[in-house]
Amino acid sequence: MKRVFINYRRSDSKRSARGLYSQLQHRLGRQHVFMDVSSIGMASKWPDRIDDAISNADVLLCLIGDDWLSATDRYHRRRIDHPDDWVRREIRIAIERGIPILPILIGESAVPASEALPEDISALPSFQARRLRDEEWEDDVENVIRWLTSEHRFLENQKRIVLPDPAKRTPVLTDMELDNLRNEIPKWEMVESEVPGEYPQSRHELRRVFRLDSFQEAIRFMEFSSAKIDDLNHHPRWENIWKSVTVYSTTWDVGNRITKHDVVLAKLLDELYSEFRSHAKA
Repeated sequence: MKRVFINYRRSDSKRSARGLYSQLQHRLGRQHVFMDVSSIGMASKWPDRIDDAISNADVLLCLIGDDWLSATDRYHRRRIDHPDDWVRREIRIAIERGIPILPILIGESAVPASEALPEDISALPSFQARRLRDEEWEDDVENVIRWLTSEHRFLENQKRIVLPDPAKRTPVLTDMELDNLRNEIPKWEMVESEVPGEYPQSRHELRRVFRLDSFQEAIRFMEFSSAKIDDLNHHPRWENIWKSVTVYSTTWDVGNRITKHDVVLAKLLDELYSEFRSHAKA
């Protein structure tokens, strides 16, 4: 089984590492990606688990941010100079075992020169690097995945979804209009969540939980609503858990923000829910 190991320094690139880890799991499969805290079980011995993970890795991704080389300990000594520094140790093991390394430069950082590195990892600059920038996140992650699949035969678990580009976009609701929604659709709330596969982008949504009397009734409510939602041509994201149906609505083509389409859908679902409950009690 193919495995990729993510090497990073928490004080330097924790946010980017977690974002990349999340997307690689989504695209390649959870079992194919290892990143220290996120992948180590509670009962595992830390050094043994990491050594085992590197030994079984096919590729090591080395994330390098602005403070990667200059990060210091409490005595102001460079961490990279410590033989027991985990970042250095993981890179050293990969070099010793001939594991391919991909340096990933965060933002505008650069790969340190060989003479700035301890001798046992001085070969790091000889590996071709890729860049990972917030403003180009999707494309940069795509380049990393393309390298993994084309050069090292990783297989994609899920492809990136490409949605059609509409001819005309609806304006995003202003802050004042959003404030007014509390009176207009009081049973709905505004929430924000990460867009799967598109870190660090987020989506703003309207959400309501509809309570039903049984699992079967919850399914029937979804079926009852689906035809009229389809006529509206604005489709929600929803999930059914036992006796509840949670509906999320956002407009994807304006950056996953709330527009009048979401308000119209919310009002329609409110009406459909009342109608459905009346029929169920009749």
